[in-house]
Amino acid sequence: MAQVTYFTCMSSHHIIREDQEPALVMDDASAENLETAQQLLEWSPTVIVTEHALDQVLTWGIKIDVAIVRQDNLEKWKLALYDQAPVKILTTTSGNDAADTALHFLVASKQNSVNILSGDNLESFEKFASLDLAVIREGRRWVFIRSGHFEKWLPAGTTLLFYPPDAHSERPVENEGIVTVTRENSFWVCEIN
Repeated sequence: MAQVTYFTCMSSHHIIREDQEPALVMDDASAENLETAQQLLEWSPTVIVTEHALDQVLTWGIKIDVAIVRQDNLEKWKLALYDQAPVKILTTTSGNDAADTALHFLVASKQNSVNILSGDNLESFEKFASLDLAVIREGRRWVFIRSGHFEKWLPAGTTLLFYPPDAHSERPVENEGIVTVTRENSFWVCEIN
């Protein structure tokens, strides 16, 4: 696990949140994710940005609550994040574990759910199954079904994608209504309308 140090810039104003909305972890700030991020920000979630995405996210003008940066870059980011106060900066010893550090922070903060903008493999997030996980990658939103049971009302024309793939890795919804999928183990599902 990464070494974590806390640094907080304080300001006279801050937003109080109930942490009922899913937190937002931004590890991929590709252009296609700006619109997605704006939609996810409508309910003022806790916003965590990894160093990998930090430069780009700062250009978007989004208020950041927590930044995850490498320990050897801490001084640089303290200066760059000054206008974001109040902001908490967590440090890691390498950039490779930044998303893990963000998710460990959310688990420790007793957050229930998270949306993650990331290009990482879906399996890399499964160790954080105590959180309700949704990963947005390549324009698709994947939801982790840890119970192995998915049930939801869906309109006709929706296509469900599943990961890991099996004999039924893609399922079209022909008639609107409740769709139920049960597997022996946990899985990921993506809805395409």
